[in-house]
Amino acid sequence: MSYVPRESNGLADALAKRGAALDGEEESDDDIHHEHARKLKVFKHILSQVGEDPSEGLAMIDAVQRLGIDYHFQDEIEEILPRQHMIAANYSTSTSTNDDLQQVALRFRLLRQEGYNVPAGV
Repeated sequence: MSYVPRESNGLADALAKRGAALDGEEESDDDIHHEHARKLKVFKHILSQVGEDPSEGLAMIDAVQRLGIDYHFQDEIEEILPRQHMIAANYSTSTSTNDDLQQVALRFRLLRQEGYNVPAGV
């Protein structure tokens, strides 16, 4: 029995081309990572500025948690929530407030979720 080499069916050639293309993509992966890091820094800056407005700060925390990327923003969240806790404490002693029920519920959920002691009475 003699060995007869087969002709290439194109699969090996396609895999070789794909491997060569992937080698060239390593540089673009670095560019993607740098761009991602830059956008993350910009968003952290925006979150820290927005956190000064109570309603927008709560909405941003809720949004990043829903997206599942809140672990990137723990420092910013930890800056916003103590202010929200003070607002919640003042809310329970104050009779007039501008917060609507959605705002109160969101503040209650986020503070309780992070371990703050917030009274259940609205």
